[in-house]
Amino acid sequence: MSDKRNQIRYADAVGALKAVLIQHYDVNEASAIARIAGEETFGRDAARSNSLLEMEQLRSWDIITAKLSSGMPLQYALGRAWFMDMTLEVNPSVLIPRPETEELVELAINQLKAEKLGNGCRLLDIGTGSGCIAIAMKRGLQALEVHAIDISDAAIEIATRNAKRMHADVHYANANILEPVTLSGLGMFDVIISNPPYIAPAEATGMHKNVVDHEPHPALFTGDDDPLEFYRAIAAFGRKALHKGGYIFCEISALRGEETKNIFTSAGYNEVQLITDMQGLPRIVTARHAG
Repeated sequence: MSDKRNQIRYADAVGALKAVLIQHYDVNEASAIARIAGEETFGRDAARSNSLLEMEQLRSWDIITAKLSSGMPLQYALGRAWFMDMTLEVNPSVLIPRPETEELVELAINQLKAEKLGNGCRLLDIGTGSGCIAIAMKRGLQALEVHAIDISDAAIEIATRNAKRMHADVHYANANILEPVTLSGLGMFDVIISNPPYIAPAEATGMHKNVVDHEPHPALFTGDDDPLEFYRAIAAFGRKALHKGGYIFCEISALRGEETKNIFTSAGYNEVQLITDMQGLPRIVTARHAG
């Protein structure tokens, strides 16, 4: 590496990355990604002082820049994502946690606190991915006994590491909500919560390329025949595995709010609600087992 290379300042490195990212994002998003990447790699002191970058720092920056230049999402390039008050490990084996899911968790925690659920109440997170929901629920409600399932061993490994890092006692298992035989032995629950796949494959054409190219398709997309298949399966499982009065909380597609709500109404659940997010979009369905 040349002496000239050793004289690169923070602002120059971040500016060069922004220029590359404009090929993948609009100017504001490219600027935000470059800024966060810089602060996470070099630290905020380097950002404030526009300091000269060390050789070792530049080697790390080259790796991150190459990943981001390929269209890889920022969180995968850094190997971590932010969810509520947590920093979680992520890689392309798991979805990147999103703000909409934070709203799901906050709603569930507030509702369950209002119900004053006691020790021994059991929660199941279906399709846990990075473990963000299960871990946040346990941290928010220490009395809960939290279980989480996923079809991916790689996801369960990441979720397990995240739970350990966050000092959250979560029990993980490999199981598939679409294959009831894999669910035997899980027991009964007081709460089921899930952010299942809800994007129809045909909708991929309208999605950002970096999501389609890098995030795990089994966690994003449903089958061609029934885009609501996971909600039908969750509703059916809950009828057998929820105690009377037990809760279901699901993140949903804003395109299918009423359809999703009707699945739980038709399955005999009480207090079925369709809830809008901060953008005014229908993104959450809640329901209670009538018993």
